[in-house]
Amino acid sequence: MWRLQWTPDRAGVLWLLVSAIVAIGFFAAVMIRYPYIQQRNASAGFSADWDCTPQPKGEPICIKRIGR
Repeated sequence: MWRLQWTPDRAGVLWLLVSAIVAIGFFAAVMIRYPYIQQRNASAGFSADWDCTPQPKGEPICIKRIGR
């Protein structure tokens, strides 16, 4: 069985930390730039008979469904 042989030297640990910081920063930048990705079906605190559409900037727009 082949295993990855990595001896943690200073350069390897530094590369690992820098790449983790870059990945976390990229994820944070995407979530800040496109916040509607994370709240695709936001109800904004209303009940289930409301349809809310998140907006890129500002509050979501909510429209009450017509009762059947």
